[in-house]
Amino acid sequence: YDKTSSEKLFIALEEINNKGTDCLSEYGVPNEVVTDVKKVLEESNTYAAGKYEVVFDFTLIRGMGYYTGSIFEI
Repeated sequence: YDKTSSEKLFIALEEINNKGTDCLSEYGVPNEVVTDVKKVLEESNTYAAGKYEVVFDFTLIRGMGYYTGSIFEI
């Protein structure tokens, strides 16, 4: 990969890591997907009742073609 493409990727990954779901649509993620992800996080955190926090972490995904739905890690 050329240097410019790699730099753009690293900038995007850093922004997603810092802003979470708030910037996903800027990178082509459909709005309905962003809404669904936010809803899952909101409901999960409500269910957790302050005992723990559920966060969006895109680094859990290793090999996009493998996953068919939501993933989580404890």
